[in-house]
Amino acid sequence: MIQSHVTDRALELQHQFQTAKPFKHVAIDNFLDAVACEALLADFPAFDPEKARNELGQIGAKAVNERLSGLSPAYRTFYEYINSKPFLEHLSELTGVPDHWMFTLISILMSGGCCIAGSIS
Repeated sequence: MIQSHVTDRALELQHQFQTAKPFKHVAIDNFLDAVACEALLADFPAFDPEKARNELGQIGAKAVNERLSGLSPAYRTFYEYINSKPFLEHLSELTGVPDHWMFTLISILMSGGCCIAGSIS
């Protein structure tokens, strides 16, 4: 799913990441395959009030779908891809961060699932 023009520039992007201020970061346009991104966008869930209940049972303004891989086949494919060894190796190449740390980071980031903002009536 990562575009080849991104992986072809791995060393350049790693340098940008490592030297960025005030903290390490890099912005990469067209990082993922456009077709895959369109599929994710098409399957993005609508706001579901039942998934927006807080600990008091009240409906809030943020619905959470905790199982990203269960949203659709496109999301399952994406979830499996971002947890794959090749993806983690690419991120490691792009950042200089060891891939075992990338696995930990991805696990933390994806544990929140998918959040959808709504409005309270």
